[in-house]
Amino acid sequence: MIAGLLAAVSGRALWIAMAVLAGFALVGGVFLYGRSVEAQAGRVSALEDTVKAYRKRNDVDATVRNMDAADLCAELGGLPDDCKQLRGVE
Repeated sequence: MIAGLLAAVSGRALWIAMAVLAGFALVGGVFLYGRSVEAQAGRVSALEDTVKAYRKRNDVDATVRNMDAADLCAELGGLPDDCKQLRGVE
């Protein structure tokens, strides 16, 4: 089928058709390359955001770990009288 199609097309038209097909292949290749690069950039960005969130969580964990019960009560919005009781001061 392809051989019959190529035989029916004249020399100049064949070169033009090949050039058009090569152009489409080139444009398609560039498009797919750009798409893969953009996808990779998206994955890197998501990973960077995840690392930042873990670091922030570790900082918060360390802060909470170093608080006593009264300070934690106050930080979480407890009433001052209730938080003083946790400290043992009445």
